[in-house]
Amino acid sequence: MNLKHSLAHISKIYIILSTGLMLLTFICTGCSEEESTAPPTDSNAVSIQNNSFNPGSRTVAAGTTIKWTNNDGITHTVTSGSPGNETGVFDSGNIAPGQTYEFTFSTAGTFNYFCKIHPGMTAQVVVQ
Repeated sequence: MNLKHSLAHISKIYIILSTGLMLLTFICTGCSEEESTAPPTDSNAVSIQNNSFNPGSRTVAAGTTIKWTNNDGITHTVTSGSPGNETGVFDSGNIAPGQTYEFTFSTAGTFNYFCKIHPGMTAQVVVQ
């Protein structure tokens, strides 16, 4: 093999490896990012993520609307009460991934809630 052919062969290998590296970088962009479990910055928001309500407790004034956002990849509910003891104050029905539910708390009290689909998911809103 002469020098001209060797250089052409090395150039082809370099192009193939470079292209593969760029493709791998493109595919893996964000692969190592961890999902955020920090509470939402909006004091009237609750994130549904990783099969939990985050934060697990909100304290608000009467008349405040809380907005739940399903940031999980599965369906959840926001249902007042506790598993086996629904109070009927509010019930979101099924909230698909990416969907939201809002409820305005007009009276003071502690309102426990849970997910009907995943009864281990519980939280509360304290209204002052």
